[in-house]
Amino acid sequence: MSEPTRRARNSLPPPLPVRQRGWRRFPPNLRTFRSRLANDLLGWEVLRAGRRTGTLAVARTAISGLLLAAMWALWAAQFPGDASLGGTGTEIGKNLTSFAESFAVTFFIVQATAVLLLTPVFVAGAIFEERDTRSGEILLTTELTRREVYVGKVGARMVQVLLVILASMPILFLTQLWGGGVSLEMILVNYSATCIAVIGAGVVTAALSAYAEIVRAAILRSYGLLLLLDVAFFPASPFLIIWTSSFHWGLALGFMALYLPLQLTIVLIGYFIGQRWLRMAMLRQKTRVTKKKAGSPPPLPSEIARRLPPLHDDADPLLWKELNVGTRVTPREALKAWTKFPGKSTIDDRMDKMGGVRWLMLSRETSAFVYRLMIALIGVALFLLAVTNMIPNDWIARVLGVMAVAWLLCAVGISAASGISRERQKQSLIFMLMLPGPRRDLLKAKALGALSRGIWPAICSALLLMTAVIGLRLSLIAVVCLAFTAAGLTVFSVAIGIWLSARCCTALNATAIWIGTLSALIIGTFLLAEANVDFVRNEGARQREDYPAWSRVLNPLLAWGRLCFRYDYRQGRYTVDPSPDSWAITIHDVIPSLLCSVLFATIGYLLWLLAVRRFEKEGRA
Repeated sequence: MSEPTRRARNSLPPPLPVRQRGWRRFPPNLRTFRSRLANDLLGWEVLRAGRRTGTLAVARTAISGLLLAAMWALWAAQFPGDASLGGTGTEIGKNLTSFAESFAVTFFIVQATAVLLLTPVFVAGAIFEERDTRSGEILLTTELTRREVYVGKVGARMVQVLLVILASMPILFLTQLWGGGVSLEMILVNYSATCIAVIGAGVVTAALSAYAEIVRAAILRSYGLLLLLDVAFFPASPFLIIWTSSFHWGLALGFMALYLPLQLTIVLIGYFIGQRWLRMAMLRQKTRVTKKKAGSPPPLPSEIARRLPPLHDDADPLLWKELNVGTRVTPREALKAWTKFPGKSTIDDRMDKMGGVRWLMLSRETSAFVYRLMIALIGVALFLLAVTNMIPNDWIARVLGVMAVAWLLCAVGISAASGISRERQKQSLIFMLMLPGPRRDLLKAKALGALSRGIWPAICSALLLMTAVIGLRLSLIAVVCLAFTAAGLTVFSVAIGIWLSARCCTALNATAIWIGTLSALIIGTFLLAEANVDFVRNEGARQREDYPAWSRVLNPLLAWGRLCFRYDYRQGRYTVDPSPDSWAITIHDVIPSLLCSVLFATIGYLLWLLAVRRFEKEGRA
């Protein structure tokens, strides 16, 4: 080797030391824990979700508006009219501190309700976004494990919801302006309970989305299960922690010792089940399109698992697609399956092939038939108990009827909100726009398809109302009024869903805005009604509290409750309940509730016209 070459090599600078990553300085146990949760997909999803500011801005604005309405409602209720904060300084401080504490409890209740409604939308939207674009299969080809993909997709959506919770903290800090404010211990306990409930709701939604075919089914099933876990099951309910904190934060902290293990159990079960969603998303699409029997040769490519009705020449293909393609169970199919004994079952009658709902309703297996028989017997027993008033019959129309109508509105509204936007997201809308005929027909087919999703909730509502009529706890005139109200609200729900679907780019945005709008409308008008409650005295009746008439025009829940009246045969008048002190229902009480349906149906018609006008510009310069 020559001397110049040796000098050039010796003159090179020494290599720089390799800088170790920051997480390597952690102990091995913390390093392993961090590596299980942190991955590149999680960071990318958080960054990508942060760029979509539209949905988060609407969610933050809606929750902040609800909380401000709650503050104003409580202030107007505690200091009505021109009542001044008179008295000594000590008395004024006590009144302001009492107001701050009552507002803090209402704040956390409204916030927990809002985030539990939003979490299934965000999580299910993230999962079905991968299904619709078929990018979940590409993720499985990378070096990411199933756990990393699950944490990356679900964890990013939970971060979004938690940011919405943090955005409402300035509203709570306003209580520091009155009296001594709210104790820091109470704030920490309630925020901890709310954040844990959000994590539990996220993993439950991810687990249910693994077995759902469409985003609407995943969201509705998540709402039903969360209603049982976080509302009906009190030990695991965050509302129990919030309610007990109104007495003392130490009592709420004591209940947290029972709340945390139950929520941890829910999180662990949902986490282990939810990791299968990627595999289920691919394998179910490949196995459900074949029809075969045990021991038979492989099926031909033309064989399908579910035989669809024929498409006639005079039928609308768009409407045929919306009514028949999917996993919906029609009443005719259910009646045919429920009135027949179990037959010779095949592989296609298994639960993993049909799905949980279709298996229970249509499967020819003996176990499915036994479950259907048990459901029928339980339904008959509950009907007899309700008619004989052994179960409080007043709850049938007021509570269960409201829940059935809420199911109806969610079923048709979410389906309408994800109609056009889902086709746009899958890039199949451009092919549908090339079909002959006006574009209004496409929106009409989507609207009728959304209405067809509400057949079972409508049947359930009708059965509940007829049960209340047979038990003499509901008048036939009230049934007609309630049916009219439900029809008007259904039209509004479908119309606003179609309008959002025509305007939003993704089904997630349309669904989130639909749920946020309906929630803000119902909760906000209820809080305004609470702030303006007044005392009313009828002739021959005691003084009572009543909401103003305009609140029953704007709030569907208040309108529904006022229309649930009965006819008292002893006194010869329409009353609210059978008690002797019950006040009579007059035409002035019914008209505002009926105007609620007319108002929402009119708004729905205007939204339909706006949706048609907006959709005419789709894909055009």
